[in-house]
Amino acid sequence: MNVAEVLKYGGEEPVLLWRHPVTDFASGSQLVVHEAQVALVLQNGKILGQFGPGRYSLTTQNLPGIQRVVNGLFGGASPFHCEVYFVSTAERLGLRWGTEGRVTYLDPATGIPLSLGANGAVSLRVKDPALLLRRLVGTAPVLDGHAAMESFNFFLQSRVKNYLGAYMHAGGVSIFEVDGHLTELSTALQQRLAPDFAAYGLELVQLQVMGTAKPDGEAGFERLRQTYADQFLRPKNAQIDQTVALIQADTDAEVRRRQGYTWQEEQSFAVAKELARNEGVGSFTSAGIGLGMMGGIGTAIGGAMAQVTGAAVTPAAGQSATAQKHGARQSAGTAQDHQSAAMKQAGAAPTGDAAFCVRCGQPLQPSFTFCPHCGAPKEE
Repeated sequence: MNVAEVLKYGGEEPVLLWRHPVTDFASGSQLVVHEAQVALVLQNGKILGQFGPGRYSLTTQNLPGIQRVVNGLFGGASPFHCEVYFVSTAERLGLRWGTEGRVTYLDPATGIPLSLGANGAVSLRVKDPALLLRRLVGTAPVLDGHAAMESFNFFLQSRVKNYLGAYMHAGGVSIFEVDGHLTELSTALQQRLAPDFAAYGLELVQLQVMGTAKPDGEAGFERLRQTYADQFLRPKNAQIDQTVALIQADTDAEVRRRQGYTWQEEQSFAVAKELARNEGVGSFTSAGIGLGMMGGIGTAIGGAMAQVTGAAVTPAAGQSATAQKHGARQSAGTAQDHQSAAMKQAGAAPTGDAAFCVRCGQPLQPSFTFCPHCGAPKEE
């Protein structure tokens, strides 16, 4: 018979529960319990004592009701025959879990049936060693965290699946936004599952939902994905693009301010460059030039037009209609000369087909029948 004189934890790795292999020890044998451990002494399946961290001499005083084994081999010093379990009370982190399949529920917005799975991790701690031993361990020599999770898998699967579908439907949570609600979902699941673990002497310290399994490829899910993109993602992307454009505009304005010019002046520079590239433009109207945007060019052309207009609409006193008409034609010729000079200054060449209104002096296209400025018929 193997009699132990010192009983202490001898497991190879931290586990929730470990049974000492020796079941006989003499009176006065030493029991060593480490920090974050509890030792349970059993005889005939009954718990005789529970010991926290420390060193103990096992006697009938601290193990009331223990029975000695009558054996003459020990010279009258009958040993104790019992079992000693060492239970870890330290928190066990990162015990993984996952739903074996997906739970089916109706999308709260569209009513489309969808399926969703989840996975994560839990942290456990032994709260009641005696309850854990009676309800879960039985006669097993070792119980680690992973074996405990396998034992709890039956109700963990059902609880997680049932609550996951109810949470999505009742909370109106879209399947595309569920990953943003994992913290809330984790807290709610922990509260629901805590009583189930407590019934086995375990404290559910933490439960985390770390990810979800979406039904990629299912027809209903793909339709819903497209609808979600059309209704939510595209407007958001457009808003982002608008924000980026505003930031760029502010940046450009700051650059212009530091370099000493305005947006209008920048546009005038661009028009002047365009004029320089497009030589041979028929008239200012066909070129689509904003004369007011070009400081120097606008001044020259504006002065020429004012002279033409004044000469055309204000004839000298005593002039006959023929003389006035002749004078208007001379004014038109003068205006054309001014236009040629102004366009040379702007970098554009005048054309020989250009004509001017005899009433207001504005330039006319060869295809015009009436002046677009004053309505007068074009002089043939």
